[in-house]
Amino acid sequence: GTVTLVDEGRVYAFGHPFYNLGLASFPMTRAYVHAVLPSQAISSKIAAVGEILGTIDQDRSTGISGSLGSGPRLVPMHVSLNAPKRDPLVTFNFELAADDMFTPLLAFNALLNTLFTHNQEVGAATYVVRARAELVGHPTAIFEETFSGDTATVSAALYLAGPLSALLNNGLEQVTVEGIDVSITAYDDVRTAELERVWLDDPRPR
Repeated sequence: GTVTLVDEGRVYAFGHPFYNLGLASFPMTRAYVHAVLPSQAISSKIAAVGEILGTIDQDRSTGISGSLGSGPRLVPMHVSLNAPKRDPLVTFNFELAADDMFTPLLAFNALLNTLFTHNQEVGAATYVVRARAELVGHPTAIFEETFSGDTATVSAALYLAGPLSALLNNGLEQVTVEGIDVSITAYDDVRTAELERVWLDDPRPR
């Protein structure tokens, strides 16, 4: 977006809202615009993001503002992807905006693009997802699930966003995510099992 004014370490920009979130905590970065795509409907820019210059702390209807400096706290996210029959183990490191709405959304996008880039985008597949969310002042949240079938890729990525969104928007108390670690084992075929029988040793279950 376009900078309107820099005044004693405060930056004012856009002249319109980003998401109109009010108080915010997003990295403010330098950007280089490579080209402008003109359109009578809505023009857009092709830009490259540069280094962090500070923190965007206000996102209002008339624009955004922030302070120059070291930048806000970000949530580190580590992803390891193992495809035993095809590729060696690959790892990725991301930094997500610390925000109740955007942390789950960005985690979903990071994981989905990882799977799309290194596995098939359509067709049957199986993913074993193991994830840990380190929380400040609370025990580590650990969750694990297997997804198989034609929609396994999207389902595996959504599975990470679900628990994170539930934690950050629990309605009871503020939760701070300190870090996210995800391990995925990917297979290029459908791996399912059928439950044939269930029985109880205790005839009077509690």
